[in-house]
Amino acid sequence: MPKVWNIQSNFTSGEIDPRLIGRVDLAVYYNACRQARNVTPLIQGGMSRRDGSEFIDTTATECIRLLSFQFSTEEQYLLAFADSRCYIYKDGTTLQTNIAGTGNDYLTTSITAAQLVDYDFVQTADYIIGTHPENPPVQIIRTSDTFWTITTIPLTNVPQFDYDDGDSPAPTSNIQTLTFANQNTSDRFKLSLDGILSEEIIYSNDLPTTAENIESALYALPNTANSGVSVLSSGGGVYVVTFSGSSAADWPLISGAAVLTQSASFSVSAVETQAGVPRDEDVWSAGRGWPRTTTFHEGRLWFGGSASRPQTLWGSVVNDFFNFDAGRARDDEGIDVTLDTDQVNAIQGMISNRSLQVFTTGQEFFVPSSPITPENVAIVSQSNFGSKRVRPITIDGRTIYFQRTGKAIREFSESADVSNQYKSNSITILSSHIVVNPIRMTATRGSENIDANYAYFVNSDGTILVYNVLGAEGIVGFTLWDMGDYLFTDAAVVNDELFGLVANGSSTHIARMNSDRVTDLGVKKATPVGGVFTGLDHLDGETVVIVGDGAYEGTAVVSGGQVTVDDDHTTTEVGLLFTPVIETMPLNQALQNGPNFAEPKKVNRVTVDFYESLGMIIKNSLGYTVRIADKTMGVNEFDNPTPQTGRKDIWLMGWDNIATVTITQEEPVPMTILTIAVEVGVQ
Repeated sequence: MPKVWNIQSNFTSGEIDPRLIGRVDLAVYYNACRQARNVTPLIQGGMSRRDGSEFIDTTATECIRLLSFQFSTEEQYLLAFADSRCYIYKDGTTLQTNIAGTGNDYLTTSITAAQLVDYDFVQTADYIIGTHPENPPVQIIRTSDTFWTITTIPLTNVPQFDYDDGDSPAPTSNIQTLTFANQNTSDRFKLSLDGILSEEIIYSNDLPTTAENIESALYALPNTANSGVSVLSSGGGVYVVTFSGSSAADWPLISGAAVLTQSASFSVSAVETQAGVPRDEDVWSAGRGWPRTTTFHEGRLWFGGSASRPQTLWGSVVNDFFNFDAGRARDDEGIDVTLDTDQVNAIQGMISNRSLQVFTTGQEFFVPSSPITPENVAIVSQSNFGSKRVRPITIDGRTIYFQRTGKAIREFSESADVSNQYKSNSITILSSHIVVNPIRMTATRGSENIDANYAYFVNSDGTILVYNVLGAEGIVGFTLWDMGDYLFTDAAVVNDELFGLVANGSSTHIARMNSDRVTDLGVKKATPVGGVFTGLDHLDGETVVIVGDGAYEGTAVVSGGQVTVDDDHTTTEVGLLFTPVIETMPLNQALQNGPNFAEPKKVNRVTVDFYESLGMIIKNSLGYTVRIADKTMGVNEFDNPTPQTGRKDIWLMGWDNIATVTITQEEPVPMTILTIAVEVGVQ
């Protein structure tokens, strides 16, 4: 019986869709897994048992959103939002109390549980901006660890808009009377309306002609909307100016300035004979809706979309975030621009990357100009997949967003072929089976323990999809994490550590993924004298596993928030067991008579390279199972097992045309697999 070796030296493609099980023509096939559950892919190519999760707190009120707040490199916080409340954890672990001197261990907000799902948050310096279409934009300000406030943003010079519908204010014309003194024919002058000068106007003794000249000049001003201005002569150098319709407003008095006149005493004065009420109104209000999304870009605060203007972007005055004064459209003044499309593309999210990027229900856009000014702003469509109402993230220089259907996760990145253009590639096309309508995303960009980029996508079924990416090295792959009956409902990264909201029934817990933990929702501390291990109220009634000084000690059922442990150990960890699974793809070798993918194969021997691992169980696709021994009889059989690094040969039995190899564990101990080599017998 001929024998061949199949070596898988890396697992960087992660778990791929079972519908690709026969795609041996794909290069990723040979770096992929049939299953990669509760494991973390490493940029070096191997795969480790994922970190355990450390129990942080059970929230008094059911929390719905997590948010990271970084005040400085030393001071970072986790904000946990519940209905009308925000809990604040310094470094993600220590609940702050007596917030703002109220005696409460939470900050009171006006944000309801239903609204929290769609709230958009962005941070700059020591405050966070929050937007929602039903609420005015808010700012959350940190003054100290325990002094936090949340207030409505004091916006100034709110953009005005004429909605021209049944809810618009009824306009009242503004009427002003201009009186000229010492005027002569051919005199030249300018009029100023609200600080904006007209072009030169020529006075004529033919009064209707002068009235027409004044009307044309006022009509051409950018602040009169090019309509609704009329001027009539009353004789004797008196002219009645009426601002009606879309030009109706509470205008300041018109002033005049001589340019070239025959008399030095030439003058123009104005009086108001009727106050004006505009049909324009604040673009944002309770009736018209508030901004849906927000970001900072090039020194401006940007708002995107509202119920009444879903396709419009507004940019603040440069370095004056709450001032949206459009002024005379100078480079640093406010911006109001609407997407020019043939369908309604409601803005779902915006983010500042190499450009200002805008994601809508139907298309993806970017603003190519830099710096962006009122004069050059243009929003260019790049793709038409549509986005979910979830804030995008940036990682490895790319922007990640959820496709509107919830079936794919896409990467918005600059095209390598055409400059100043973007493409939206699906990063989950090979792993779409583990994408379950994701609801939130966050990312770590390297840590003290791992030099890698990871994005975390919270699926609506309570699992977390983990994306390992290092584009320069061609590393992209997905694995899936779960906590069994405990479901992830949200996640955030604080100080390069992943925190999750974990729900089970009516209880909501905050957990931190921790490389020093091997259980879920675990508690680790010095072993108490007498062995009564307390602090497990959050796991009452659960069957937990016990680990003492790294050694698995068995299981127990939590009662009254405690279990009994062996007090011979220095430290003990108690928590929930989770099971890592690494299963290789069906074997395929190119033999002289062709690939043997569909032929019966016998896995004779599996050689595993591993690093600091224990408790590894190897089995083939027929279920034949072998456990790698952690200790050697007569050498260290009575000692706590020490994580091993090295290579082991495992002999298996049975013929199968699938011929996969699975590595798993039944105990909460470390595991890192570097290489799997399989000796295969073929017919």
